[in-house]
Amino acid sequence: MDCTTEARASVTVEVVDASGAPVTDAQVQYAVDGGELKDCEKPFEDGNTYSCAYETEGQFKINATRNGMTTSASATVTGDECHVIGQKVKITLSS
Repeated sequence: MDCTTEARASVTVEVVDASGAPVTDAQVQYAVDGGELKDCEKPFEDGNTYSCAYETEGQFKINATRNGMTTSASATVTGDECHVIGQKVKITLSS
């Protein structure tokens, strides 16, 4: 099998508020398999989508924090012979 050299995001997180509007100022972090928290990357400064790890498999816990309130989500990332099978998560912050 010919694998590509691109790095694929393990988890892509979309953050919205209770009305469904994009939240662009959240802090989003992840941990894999109970490890230490790391910051997710925000590819577009004014966007509400975050990329958490690249080509990493495992059980992800994702935290989104804004105004002192944290909401968590989880995702299980597996892979095939070339890349991870990326997961998409939507986190709704209450305020």
